[in-house]
Amino acid sequence: MTNRTPQEPAPGQSASGALRGGYEPQWLDDGTPYSPEHGDVYYTRGGGLAESDYVFMQQNALATRWAALPDHSSTVFVIGETGFGTGLNFLLAWRLWAATAPPQARLLFRSLESYPLDASALERALQAWPELAQESAQLLAAWPPALPGLHHIAFCEGRVCLQLYVGEVGEALGDFAGTYEAPVDAWFLDGFAPSRNPAMWRDEVLRAVGALTRTGGTLATFTAAAAVREGLARAGFAVRKVEGFGRKREMIVATREDTRPEAAASSGTPWHRAELLPVAARQALVIGAGIAGSCTARALAARGWEVRVLEASEGPANGASGNPQGILFTQLQLADSAQGEFTLAAYLHATRFHAALLGGDAGAMARCGTLQICEPGEEEAFDKLRHRYAALPALARFLTREEASEHAGVAVAAQAILLPASGWIDPRRACARALDHPSIRLVTGATVCSLGQRDGGWIAGCEDGREFSAGVVVLANALAATRLLSAQPAPLHGIRGQITLLPEAALPARARCVLCGDGYVAPPSGGIACCGASFMRGPADGPATAEEQQQNLARVAALMPDFQPSAIALDALGSRVGERCASPDRLPLAGRVPDHEAFRARFAGLRDNARRDIPLPGCYLPGLALNIAHGSRGLCSAPLCAEVVAAELSGEPAPVSVRVARALSPARFLVRSIIKGTAS
Repeated sequence: MTNRTPQEPAPGQSASGALRGGYEPQWLDDGTPYSPEHGDVYYTRGGGLAESDYVFMQQNALATRWAALPDHSSTVFVIGETGFGTGLNFLLAWRLWAATAPPQARLLFRSLESYPLDASALERALQAWPELAQESAQLLAAWPPALPGLHHIAFCEGRVCLQLYVGEVGEALGDFAGTYEAPVDAWFLDGFAPSRNPAMWRDEVLRAVGALTRTGGTLATFTAAAAVREGLARAGFAVRKVEGFGRKREMIVATREDTRPEAAASSGTPWHRAELLPVAARQALVIGAGIAGSCTARALAARGWEVRVLEASEGPANGASGNPQGILFTQLQLADSAQGEFTLAAYLHATRFHAALLGGDAGAMARCGTLQICEPGEEEAFDKLRHRYAALPALARFLTREEASEHAGVAVAAQAILLPASGWIDPRRACARALDHPSIRLVTGATVCSLGQRDGGWIAGCEDGREFSAGVVVLANALAATRLLSAQPAPLHGIRGQITLLPEAALPARARCVLCGDGYVAPPSGGIACCGASFMRGPADGPATAEEQQQNLARVAALMPDFQPSAIALDALGSRVGERCASPDRLPLAGRVPDHEAFRARFAGLRDNARRDIPLPGCYLPGLALNIAHGSRGLCSAPLCAEVVAAELSGEPAPVSVRVARALSPARFLVRSIIKGTAS
């Protein structure tokens, strides 16, 4: 980890705007990775695993502490780490957790790294420890491209979660502090030695570590430097020296005292944060059993909630989530923006989520990749994207028309971007699998028509007179959610979408991957290929139309020049119509529902000065949240948004960065209206 001057580009990005690839260290003769920037090795030569176990596992007394934890999935132990490096500390903690912690408890490992290793370098480094081969293989399979921001990676069905922030240490710790204050239970202060990497050990870094630690939380580090001891003491820790590992005479262990450290002056207006939710029992209602509702139920159940899912239809995935094939696709962004960060983070999370969820279910998912065909007039943008993402081939590769055609196994119209981790899934099976959990109960034929508060909780009333109650309700029923809210969080709108079910025999050849541009066509499954889709603002209350069928066939022809739509009889084609819900800024709404009146009163000062610091959390209705407005990208965006909602309701650290959390917050439109003076 290193610090940077204001003139230097952000971590993960070059001065020209191109994103950096993973870091490749130098390798010593014995295979130890070495950083020439810091003049130091990543771990002690010949004893890295033993040192990590002694310094971080034993000196934080993790085995003893974990054995004493309550056996419940609402039990979360948080480890913080400065300097992920090769991931050795994480893998050892994971292995120890599996051996000593109660079966239902969960480990959340929050780490940061300015220069994440390239996947091949990480694999080479981890070969040094065959005893960690099982965990190493899972980490390598999930290892993300070196994109700046927060990467939320779940293992063991969410029992072990890695939240890796790619960025500078101060930036990362500030981001960790900007979401829920789920304090850290134990710290691993790693990174290179203070003399080699002083930026990692600055006083402001140690104060941030102290502020993020619960009273009684522990800390261990290999160094015994006096400056570090003094800095930790100023940060609120009781510090002592103990015997070091191997040839190191001493090291530091510390315990967070029941005093507050000297803190920097408060800044910012954390309106995106809600006060922690007191819940007597973890019981929740999720309204809607499409992809958003199913993923939300799954994320809550993994955190120890008993969930009832209320679905108006006779089964899950009967709305826009009911297509036989759905595409896992993302739009690469040129700008460094919250929207761009979310789009890529959600896509990467979705590819991991669906692979874990549907693995072994034949015909439910194909990770065949997607070719995004360059449309006429977009050549300049294509070249800019090529420059920006050139160092990240695991995320995107840029192919000529000839290369793209060879890859697809069918002639394509133009040069293309290959997203190798993409593909298609069956959304119906994804929803059913997500709901298949002992803590989830699906109630069908339950059309919710009213929602009100009673006795500190919520009552959902159905058209047939049934009522369901819980302390928490999540609305994941798309545009129908707006009919249950007294104050609208955003001017949402519906988008009609019609897909065409195309017989495989009508295609000139069988493509080996998804083709995408203005429309898309998936490789056939069961003799049928899904293609589409129309995109018309308004409700989807009418039947399929021949005009939209023709438009979909024209979209396929624009991707595959050899396809002849005129030879196809429209009345022989299948179709499906669905309605998507979208927001004005094309981002989902994921999180607690704002209390409009209280929100306007608390943040009225933003009208006079949009940059005014009001260091108070937002005002949100207790126990009411949203996971809606996914537009046509719900398969990619809903799983990560479900984690955002579940973490917020459970009082856990957010699985996204602060700027993404603010971009997704259902209060963002209210804040904008306050600033503009249009809030009523």
